[in-house]
Amino acid sequence: IDLARKIRETNQTTSIIFITGVSDYIAEGYDVNAAHYLLKPVDKNKLFTVIERILSSVNKEEKSIIV
Repeated sequence: IDLARKIRETNQTTSIIFITGVSDYIAEGYDVNAAHYLLKPVDKNKLFTVIERILSSVNKEEKSIIV
């Protein structure tokens, strides 16, 4: 959450997906405009669906780094 807040200080468009085994911070994920919050164990199909949704909204003309 702290890293996401730091990212949001300088960039509002970066997509953030939280993958964690703890649901305690889901509400805070909304505070940093997270694209999604996945709980472990992560369902592979759900992860790919979330990633595909994000990639479909990426402006192909802008520089992007996918991690």
